[in-house]
Amino acid sequence: MADDGAMGAPRRSSSVRAFRFLCALVFASLSLVLVTQAPSFAAPGISLNKSAPADVLVGGSVDYTLTASNPSANPDAVPEYNVTFRDVLPVGVTYDGGSTTPTGYGEPRVITDSDTGQQTLIWSNVADLAPGS
Repeated sequence: MADDGAMGAPRRSSSVRAFRFLCALVFASLSLVLVTQAPSFAAPGISLNKSAPADVLVGGSVDYTLTASNPSANPDAVPEYNVTFRDVLPVGVTYDGGSTTPTGYGEPRVITDSDTGQQTLIWSNVADLAPGS
């Protein structure tokens, strides 16, 4: 830095100012290059479907099915490992222990809300899903 010999802040030479301007310009250019644009649509990902009959009698039981899929239509589809199901039952509906089929999936962990009695069922590590399955 050059000093004009007077009291006060030293003056910066024009080469230092030019260097800083050039660095700022290069940084701004790099920032523009690094900015990416999001795709205009999202590819379908892993999905879960729950199907059950439309009606059930009070006090009766109802069978329902949970199905996970990993669509091959997703260009970024990859194998999904250790798929876990979580299902929250409506208040007043309770899980009938021992009713999971196929039995190889085992019993879910049942979490009951102490205030409402609502149950959440969790089947851990049910399957691995390859793309298209």
